[in-house]
Amino acid sequence: MKRLLTLLFIIILTSCGEKSKNATDTKSIEAKNNDLIHVVETSRQIFEFKKPTVLIVELDSLETEKLKNSDEENFYTAADDIIWYNAKLLKKMDSLKIPVVQSDKDTIEIKTPHATHIIVKDSTFSLYTYFYFDGNKVSKQDVLDLLDQ
Repeated sequence: MKRLLTLLFIIILTSCGEKSKNATDTKSIEAKNNDLIHVVETSRQIFEFKKPTVLIVELDSLETEKLKNSDEENFYTAADDIIWYNAKLLKKMDSLKIPVVQSDKDTIEIKTPHATHIIVKDSTFSLYTYFYFDGNKVSKQDVLDLLDQ
């Protein structure tokens, strides 16, 4: 129960901030003179999914350090819980023969037979943020929902 409460606390902590972007949003910055400035993405990875696949988007070392500094007292306990759930997920997906891929890039492009999806990392992402391609669509998923499949 304590692990679940700690995990819930971290999810709530990391969910505070800007609303998540849809998978098709592009990054741009509003300039002071109201002109849009295109941000060149230097951290990008492309995946091609043809069958059900789980994508785990991880925070890079700088993002992890920033999260740790925001609440160091609970960070290690919550990180331990998230890593434990992640290990359970990897074991379950292996037993179901569902591939799992991981990335710490800021922008991820997923090409599927039906569409191309762009995922841009934002402030709602936790240590591990999960996306699931079910064969038709890509959706952001909670680790506990993936474990219940």
